[in-house]
Amino acid sequence: MMMFGSCKVTLTKALAIAVAVAGLSVASTGHAQNLITNGSFESFAGAGLSSQQLLQTGGTGTAYSGWATTSGYAFIVTPTQAINGFSGPDGAVQLWSPTVSGTTGNGGSGSVAITASPNGGSFFTMDPTYPTTNTVLTQSLTGLIVGSTYTLSFYQAAGQQKGFDALSGFTNTWNVKITDSNNTVDLNQNAPTQTIANHTFSGWTQVTMSVVATTASMTLQFLSTSNVGSGQPPFAMLDGISLTKNASAVPEPTAMLLLGSAVAGLFGARRLRARR
Repeated sequence: MMMFGSCKVTLTKALAIAVAVAGLSVASTGHAQNLITNGSFESFAGAGLSSQQLLQTGGTGTAYSGWATTSGYAFIVTPTQAINGFSGPDGAVQLWSPTVSGTTGNGGSGSVAITASPNGGSFFTMDPTYPTTNTVLTQSLTGLIVGSTYTLSFYQAAGQQKGFDALSGFTNTWNVKITDSNNTVDLNQNAPTQTIANHTFSGWTQVTMSVVATTASMTLQFLSTSNVGSGQPPFAMLDGISLTKNASAVPEPTAMLLLGSAVAGLFGARRLRARR
């Protein structure tokens, strides 16, 4: 018999307990930390900034904590601001949205109104055709474990600026790239293309991608492209960006030691019985 505190348990039960602990240690690795800073676009950098903040480095806007952009036409807004209007460098901006299920629109078409993503709150949005199509959103990632697999997840949507037409509709595509500290491309993948009819909103969909870390530091980049020009301004949207380490299939060392001790004790007991 083995003693655990004041309780007596058989070696068989001890083995079962050790296996359970090992299993719990494996499961616990699934609750991985999100390595993205401000992936929900809720925490603003600096005093006095509103959720109509223009996210633009090298331009007239203010960079958002954790993120950087090339000069472009990008904002962080709430759904209400997207529908009712927010301030841009060329004047007020609204995105087409219909009146659906109690959400008051602004004359948009279709059956989907602009709402928060499943992540909630504000979101990032940009016109990929203003002034060019090379505007990118980037973040530096640190603390990665070389050889480990990570899951990148985010919500995407697409819409169109009110007051403009794209009668044949248009498409928006997010290209996602992750490069390591040696400038080697570890991930270069397009999210599913979003096809948008004139004056409509696509609704939110979740995208997941997988990447293996080749260095401890990497750079994440989002680049949006569209098949229409600046005279039919599309708007691409992102929210709920996360990067988490996949759960390990190897139990923690402590659990392995406990499991090994229980197995050794069980076989030792069987040998003593055999000698008797």
